[in-house]
Amino acid sequence: MQAHGEVVFIGEIPKEKHNSVDGKSVKLCGRLDEHNFEECRATLTDPQTCASVTLDTSLVEPFDSHIGALFQVIGELEYSEKYSSVVLRTRVIRSVDGLDLILYRNVIATQREYINSRTET
Repeated sequence: MQAHGEVVFIGEIPKEKHNSVDGKSVKLCGRLDEHNFEECRATLTDPQTCASVTLDTSLVEPFDSHIGALFQVIGELEYSEKYSSVVLRTRVIRSVDGLDLILYRNVIATQREYINSRTET
């Protein structure tokens, strides 16, 4: 069974090679800035922080890509020598246009606080 993906924000993904990143299953949201279906590569950007992540879309091509649309993706992080940075090997992608990103960020922060308070006791 595939991992469900830990919810992270794009800015929390390290850009350089890191042992804790390789193979980690994550779920994140961002705006589609670039999509090259021939190279199976896309770029998602967090509109609030301007942080971006490169996606390997080879497992989900073709998908209905609209530049500027909001997408949620699930996949595994891996370091790519080709891009000299961490890349998300995407296995699920869906449009979430209309999602209130500020509210979403607040909900995730509250959920993290709650989980942390439960593990401290």
